[in-house]
Amino acid sequence: MDTFQDLTELRELNLGQNYLLDLPDGLFLHNTKLEKLILYSNSLVEFREKSLMGLENLTTLLINNNLLESIHPDAFLYAPNIEKLHLDSNKFRYLQPNTLDPLKNITSIKMTKNQWHCDCHILYLALWVSDNNNKLWDSQPSCRGPGELGGKLLKTMRFQHLCDGQWASMINLAPRVKVKHNELKIEDKDELQDKP
Repeated sequence: MDTFQDLTELRELNLGQNYLLDLPDGLFLHNTKLEKLILYSNSLVEFREKSLMGLENLTTLLINNNLLESIHPDAFLYAPNIEKLHLDSNKFRYLQPNTLDPLKNITSIKMTKNQWHCDCHILYLALWVSDNNNKLWDSQPSCRGPGELGGKLLKTMRFQHLCDGQWASMINLAPRVKVKHNELKIEDKDELQDKP
């Protein structure tokens, strides 16, 4: 955890392409002058609440091309001055409400090539994208699904599209009746094959 403790004057840190799996809480606690943090092309799965603790002066965060599925909704409270943020090419399905709200200075954000699942869980992000559309860099993030919502732009999604109707809660669907195929008896298999 004290890896960067003595580098108190550090302004830019490139940890891209290092096979990182995790960022311990408070890893950058002593790097308060850090302005640019590059973490692209690693194997990060989550950003915990205190992953960015100590980075009040951070203006650029590149966490694209990871395996990120979640960002704690309070993570950016520790780095509120981010102006450039790359979230693209991860495995995000949605972001929890208020996750991006601390980023009042954001001017450029990339969000494409994620698995945005357009049901009610993504309403916060859809509204945020609509309100901050001029800050999206490169191209517009779109729904990965479900069904007919696949390919639709997040900025066009509203409550009636996401939280009302058949797609409202598709993210947690599970089969109603579990079928164990390996429990079929030989007689049952023969009987199934005889049916037209």
